[in-house]
Amino acid sequence: MHSIVASGQWEYGIEGIGEGKSSPGLSLIIKSFLKDDPRPIYVVVNAGSNTLAQALIDFETRYSAQQLDAVVRKLRVFENGAQDNAGAWICSKYPDIHWIRSNYQTYCYGGPMPRTAEKLQVKGLKKGPLTWHPYAYSDLGQHQWTLEHVIAGHGSLGAYYPLRMMGNRLFFLEGGGTIPWLGLVNQGLYSVDHLSWGGWSGRFTAEKVPNIWSRYERIQKDEESYGPFNLYTEVADHWVDPVTDSVYHNVFAPVYRWRQAFFNDFKCRMDWCVADYNKANHNPVAAVNGDSEEKIHFFQVEPGKSIQLDAGASSDPDGDQITFHWWIYQKAGTYPDPIEIQDYSSSTVSLQIPKDGLGKDLHLILEISDHHVIASMYDYRRIVFQIR
Repeated sequence: MHSIVASGQWEYGIEGIGEGKSSPGLSLIIKSFLKDDPRPIYVVVNAGSNTLAQALIDFETRYSAQQLDAVVRKLRVFENGAQDNAGAWICSKYPDIHWIRSNYQTYCYGGPMPRTAEKLQVKGLKKGPLTWHPYAYSDLGQHQWTLEHVIAGHGSLGAYYPLRMMGNRLFFLEGGGTIPWLGLVNQGLYSVDHLSWGGWSGRFTAEKVPNIWSRYERIQKDEESYGPFNLYTEVADHWVDPVTDSVYHNVFAPVYRWRQAFFNDFKCRMDWCVADYNKANHNPVAAVNGDSEEKIHFFQVEPGKSIQLDAGASSDPDGDQITFHWWIYQKAGTYPDPIEIQDYSSSTVSLQIPKDGLGKDLHLILEISDHHVIASMYDYRRIVFQIR
């Protein structure tokens, strides 16, 4: 563990960067920069990004401009909450960096706080869908769910899961640092290179947007002095909770729509820590036209064409019955009008590509879930129809 975990900068924000301000953490980051590996480097910034800033500064002094450019283009940075003043500084100094700023969706694992919802003029249920049954719709209810399904009786790992206390107050279930990682769980659904497509990590703009400030006023004041910067920022979804028919049309909905699935996933995975394989639940495996590889599918199709897809080869390792649900993720695509899906709850599906869709994209989601006494687990495949 000590070979892959290290402390970062000792000071706050950009005050903690500069000549001679190296740290063990930045050495690990630079080590990842130098790996002979063509894959992107995924970085989650939790409380602050100055260690990444110092790593880029040090790399720039030691290596060529071409090497620096290659590293910057490999980075995929998810800034969780914009909690220090170094993120905007990095984006201003290194404008080609792939930087995702989540001021709000990142807190939607169990939150956000009611005052955040009120600030954004979000009406209705302030904590989003209730996915911690049978406990109360409250911070306490969330932690009671966690005590049963994560902390108690789930081994040493579960016992370390924190109750989120600040002073004498209990806050919503911890997960602000979790949302950035969750998208990577579903490689058949989410792509960090196509942020407007959405997934368990939320949904963001297709292009960078200028000067999206931190939600914290004291940080924004610093950011305003750096000059222009551009980054990807979160966007809203329209979603109807299939359990309660509650309508969500806000910036939280791109995470809320997956919440039941990832709560169930957490619950079942914690059983893996202590239960025999045959006494635990495991994710089903989705297949499209016989292909079960975990990937996003792309099809070039002509306007007006009738399409049939078959998920009948989907399977469940525990032998559980599978439920199929096909749906169009309209906000993820570029065709503006609703599309009718025939047999959306069957293993096979049919749809008509719109005649006026030339040059547009449609996103069809195959969502499967198993029927298990512990909880249902999910798998997904995104099918992108490129109408050409």
